[in-house]
Amino acid sequence: MTDSITVEIDNQRINQVLHNLAARINDMTPIMQHVSERMLQGVEENFLTQGKNAGEMWERLKKPTIKAREFLRFTPIKILTQTGALVTSISNNSDANNAVVGTNSKYAAVHQFGINESVSVGAHTRRVNGKTCRVKAFTRLMNIQARPFLVLGDKDKDAIIKLMEDELFKVL
Repeated sequence: MTDSITVEIDNQRINQVLHNLAARINDMTPIMQHVSERMLQGVEENFLTQGKNAGEMWERLKKPTIKAREFLRFTPIKILTQTGALVTSISNNSDANNAVVGTNSKYAAVHQFGINESVSVGAHTRRVNGKTCRVKAFTRLMNIQARPFLVLGDKDKDAIIKLMEDELFKVL
């Protein structure tokens, strides 16, 4: 006489879990939305920490820049936040396959990558002491250090990985 062992697998439950997992993987839209929101949070933290969130503090402002901001009453004096236009221009977007954070600011690339070259400035008007003045076109040397703000620190990357793992494990 032989002993027998019978193993019964609930195929319906396994199939349902696999189906849910496949459906979730086929439509990553909700996960990617969460990822883009976390990316946006990380970029905003770069501004609050002056770059430290991404691993390295941004180069300090030069004394003439600080004095000019004080004169114009742009205080508190924080790097890349003279008016707040750059940080408020940052937005996130996502779809089933992508999570993106970016900006449409025309000067963002200068701050992200830096610049050290001559730049042509077109003729324009400027208000000085309440009077409108015409300014002729001119060329000036721009030397602005890179202060990468569209980057994620290790803390952000780890949070995104955990977020994705948690979302995928919900299916199981």
